[in-house]
Amino acid sequence: MSSVELAAEAARCALEDTGAGFADVAASTELIADVRQFEISAPVPAPLGRSDNYPRSVARRLGIEPARAVLEVVGGQGPQPLVTEFAGAIAAGRLGSVLIAGSDAVSTERFYSGRDDRPDFTEKVPGQLEGRGFGYESFGLDEITTFDLYSCFPIAVFNLCDGTGLSTTDPRGLTVTGGPGNNYSMHAIAETVGRTRDQPGAFGLVAANGGIMSKYSVGVHSTVSADWEPDNSLRLQSAVAAAPGTAHRSLADGPARIETYTVRHAFEPRTGVVIGRLHADGSRFLATMSPESLVTVDDPIGRDIIVTSSEQGNTAAMVS
Repeated sequence: MSSVELAAEAARCALEDTGAGFADVAASTELIADVRQFEISAPVPAPLGRSDNYPRSVARRLGIEPARAVLEVVGGQGPQPLVTEFAGAIAAGRLGSVLIAGSDAVSTERFYSGRDDRPDFTEKVPGQLEGRGFGYESFGLDEITTFDLYSCFPIAVFNLCDGTGLSTTDPRGLTVTGGPGNNYSMHAIAETVGRTRDQPGAFGLVAANGGIMSKYSVGVHSTVSADWEPDNSLRLQSAVAAAPGTAHRSLADGPARIETYTVRHAFEPRTGVVIGRLHADGSRFLATMSPESLVTVDDPIGRDIIVTSSEQGNTAAMVS
């Protein structure tokens, strides 16, 4: 199945799940908004082809023709802002029914790429499309993206649980992480909605990041009704922009401590990577490290290390 076919099937299930009847709900859909899948998240060739109007390709398979189609910017934060934006439009009476969809078929593309029997997912679909661009300008990309930074994020989750008094074994503190991608938070929203249905009155928090933590979205979902309150993203962004930043340096030397780490097992040789802070001035740095020294200790976080710089970058070693 192509990304379009996967999204259409998921959307069909969602429309039926409303309990109001597929045909009636589909016919009432005024707008379809889609999260970008991987093959349309960059100006690169798609090995199996792609649709030139992803939202309307999905809509066509459902037999609907919404007046408006929207394709969101790149980023794992995307689904929740779409929910926030169009739930606000519904609350204000500007829209009556909106369908939000998203999908990825990465494993299918990897399997068939280079094969003689590969399918052709190319589609040309006419109709209005509000393409919002890639949105790369707010990704905050730099040299730190050259390794799997996402593997380091759970440490921040544990620290958050500690700061709020939640145990990491408390069901309220349990976090399911998918990975870097535009559609993982779509799954998170669906999972949260399903759980709150099973626990009427409970609240579920969905948080998702895009770029290198340079985009973030948050939503609270519940069966409990409440008056709609517009988001205050602009004010929050202003506060974040005004906050003091953390000094960082490309080359670092001296005693330091590990803030977070990961081990790249999929590459040869295996490589340990740490993000650390120098004791001298608290500045943050990136360094490589022996993977054995990271995986053989109970908890590397907070451990003292010595970091040394060279033309090849920074290397670190545990302090005995």
